[in-house]
Amino acid sequence: MMQSEMLKYYYGGFKWIALPDCLTEQSKLDIIATLEQSAENYAKFIPESKKTAIIEKAEQLITQQPIFKSQLSHIINVMKTNECEEICQIIYKNK
Repeated sequence: MMQSEMLKYYYGGFKWIALPDCLTEQSKLDIIATLEQSAENYAKFIPESKKTAIIEKAEQLITQQPIFKSQLSHIINVMKTNECEEICQIIYKNK
């Protein structure tokens, strides 16, 4: 459950950032900062398949919103370097 909710969380944040005129740049930056903090806190609990999906969306967003490349690259790096802990792998495998 947590893994699918995390994926929705990132996708939702990325959707808002991708919209050209809905939010100010500062609001988008606030969303990305929240996603960065979440990645640092929870990446080790997200299965690799979900991380791959998050990374792909972040990479797409970099091409659409290059102004946020640094922050999105940080999220990608955190996802790539924090492996899913054993408990995460067991829970995900049993679903």
